[in-house]
Amino acid sequence: MASLSAKVSDLEERQSTLAQKRAELEGEFAKLSEAHGELVTLRDEVLVAQREAVERAASLEAVTAETLQQQRVARAQAARPPTPGGPGWKPFVVHTASFRNARQALAEAERLDRLGYLAYTARVDLGRKGVWYRSLVDRFDSVQEARTFARRLKGNAKLKYAAPMRLPFAVDLGGYASQEKAREATATLGRKGIHPYIVKETGTDGSTSYRLRLGAFKKRSEAAAASERAARAGAQSAVVTP
Repeated sequence: MASLSAKVSDLEERQSTLAQKRAELEGEFAKLSEAHGELVTLRDEVLVAQREAVERAASLEAVTAETLQQQRVARAQAARPPTPGGPGWKPFVVHTASFRNARQALAEAERLDRLGYLAYTARVDLGRKGVWYRSLVDRFDSVQEARTFARRLKGNAKLKYAAPMRLPFAVDLGGYASQEKAREATATLGRKGIHPYIVKETGTDGSTSYRLRLGAFKKRSEAAAASERAARAGAQSAVVTP
């Protein structure tokens, strides 16, 4: 009888030891699961950073090619100032960020707008890389001017990145005699998912108008697609080279 009690006691002790080891293993497993989750999050962040780096590299390559072309033209003939509103008038913008989510891009543009910059967004389809939404600022007639502005913008707006990008096309959504009317039209289109920005223009006769523009695009076909989306929202739109 005593021997049976000893065996039972020994079995209970072993069960207790096993339960303790099981608890320890479950704790280790929980830690490993948490570490795995952190690694997955880090991997996703790295992939996003890599995609953005590829887009920035492509943009830099295009800007470099454009600069070299401008240098060749300058050596070949005397430079002539471009005609306002004509092809290639202000083909450069400053790119500050790219987002998968349109609302994030819009929030960044609105932040820069509150700081006093002409900021806006543009949708771009990068094929296998997916659809992205760019946060962009202003327009410039040369890459040098855009690069100088980008350096100032990084410091003033506390940006980690700001660089020139050649996006010569945009969509014009019409003009208004007053800024108030232009803002009302902007708000109306915004409720329909179209987010234009307002450009103040002064005519040769001294009159002032407020034009609604949409985005900045590398290709005319991209601008045409944006123009069609705006037209479906009820706006009169046309592709332009501002």
